[in-house]
Amino acid sequence: MIAAIIYKSQTGHTRAYAELLSEEIGIPSYDIGEALTMIPKGAPIIFMSWIKFGDIVAYGRASRKYDIKAVVAVGISAAGNKQLDRARKRHRIKGQHMFYLRGGLNLKNIHSIERKMIQAMQSNLAKAIAKKKKKNQSVTESERDTLNSLMNGGNYVRKENLSSIVQWYKENEI
Repeated sequence: MIAAIIYKSQTGHTRAYAELLSEEIGIPSYDIGEALTMIPKGAPIIFMSWIKFGDIVAYGRASRKYDIKAVVAVGISAAGNKQLDRARKRHRIKGQHMFYLRGGLNLKNIHSIERKMIQAMQSNLAKAIAKKKKKNQSVTESERDTLNSLMNGGNYVRKENLSSIVQWYKENEI
């Protein structure tokens, strides 16, 4: 039985998903700072965090203390399969279920170093899109949507986005 949903959130999107998932499956959710003193070592958990350039923030800290049954990465792009693949390799994640949720971007709540990284991502994606257009190649909806999110921010947290995680939990009743 999963003891808790433990999350790390920077701008609130991961926290919002953790709270929605908590309501949906009836398991308490805790910020990782709070959980470290409340949830015993080795407890089975679902870990949720934001993803930054293939890094699931605070995953290492959580994996050293808890038995992570599922990892939920929350990011800004519409499609997260490449990011999940990078994160799986980077963290050497094996045997744990992994999910990606589109959270959003709150440009007001990010630190200056992340803001510079987002500006670089925005510039690189804009150049890639321009290059595709110049070659008469099609630009995907995901590329356009991600660029818009990088430029303007946005909140894509929706309860229905949790359906695959809820289904996994109900089917496995860990």
